[in-house]
Amino acid sequence: MLRLVFTERAQADLLEAWLYIAEDNLRAADQVLDTIEQESEVLHHARDVRLASF
Repeated sequence: MLRLVFTERAQADLLEAWLYIAEDNLRAADQVLDTIEQESEVLHHARDVRLASF
């Protein structure tokens, strides 16, 4: 199974988003990043399932 890896640019964008949200709400910033990571894993896994069906 392939591993999901965020590019350096994506990591920088995520950090920028987290910093922006965290200015107002630290918990929300953490939750947004957690959700992005979880949903990215779901999409990545779905990709693996589709590839395995070929």
